[in-house]
Amino acid sequence: MNIGEFNLKKGRLIGSIATRAIDLPKLALRPVESDNELAPAYEIVAPNVGGRVVQIGALWEATAKRTGEVFLQGNIDDPSMSEALPIALFGSIGTLFSVLLALVILLSVETYSATKSHANAEADLVLEQFQLARL
Repeated sequence: MNIGEFNLKKGRLIGSIATRAIDLPKLALRPVESDNELAPAYEIVAPNVGGRVVQIGALWEATAKRTGEVFLQGNIDDPSMSEALPIALFGSIGTLFSVLLALVILLSVETYSATKSHANAEADLVLEQFQLARL
């Protein structure tokens, strides 16, 4: 299920996510610079009710073993939410990232934060289900 998109605007990845219960109209992806191989590739940031930019999630790079396609997966999480919202972004920088609700792939915070290699193994399942959904 496609629940949003991110586009490159003025050198920044800007987008939105909306579901029946969640409306996040102003999101940005901020690159994370780290030597730690388990660090996320991007932080998901958004303005809070006071207008301050706060981190509400993170995205890790994953690669599908069968196709070699690289995509981003992670969570949007906030104390105001009853549980984290798992998401996966497909596309490429410079074009468009489609944000898919990743609940159907049964990933949890522990699954993809445990190890990057485990996240890569789960990537095949994500792509397979995504491609089936597009048929």
